[in-house]
Amino acid sequence: YKIWYDNNSDGIGYGMITFDQSGYYTSSIMDAGDTVSLDKLYYEALLPSNTYIKFQIRGGKTLEELNSAQFTGPEKSFSTYYSINGETVDGITNIQYIQYKVWFSTGDDTYSPELQLIRFTYSDAGWGNNDDSTLYTFPSPYKPDVSDLSIRYSLEKDAEVNIKVYSRNGKEVWSKDSTGTSGWNVTSWNGKSSGGKTQGSGVYLCVITKRYPEGDKSIKSMILLVR
Repeated sequence: YKIWYDNNSDGIGYGMITFDQSGYYTSSIMDAGDTVSLDKLYYEALLPSNTYIKFQIRGGKTLEELNSAQFTGPEKSFSTYYSINGETVDGITNIQYIQYKVWFSTGDDTYSPELQLIRFTYSDAGWGNNDDSTLYTFPSPYKPDVSDLSIRYSLEKDAEVNIKVYSRNGKEVWSKDSTGTSGWNVTSWNGKSSGGKTQGSGVYLCVITKRYPEGDKSIKSMILLVR
């Protein structure tokens, strides 16, 4: 399973400036990078007495399909809601784009529920053939404050691998050496240089060099980093 986080250091709350008994927040869109199926929903929240939160989720293979989909809860019903931490997500399968809506409710204008973090576990629904020329970097756009960047590549046979990230002006930002195995391999980048310096918004280039006995082979992918 992989994990997607939507994390706001200030929390996502409702009724903090003016009092309303209930209201909702719609998340930004998550790009999983390829076709996935959602497994479970986890969240962290501050829930004072007499407050609660609940969720609905939608997904699509394309942005157009996502935007036309309805938010649903358990049993993929329009009238049900997820509220249990670790609850299994029903029917959100074979999709690439994911979005959630959270409802906040309070019976006391002194308190508001506060959502601090939400994450989904999900499984690959299929990454296609073991193509030695394929490289995925996701999510896109990449937001380092939310999650690490996943770098997924394929090898036709076991090989030593060098992974580099370059800035737009061609300067090497980050490098990693590893030993890969035949088939799919995955690693991650945290949006920082090899020396730990935070990198700013912009376009970066990921280059993977596979060191086969018969000669090196390189593949590339663009990264759009947004802060």
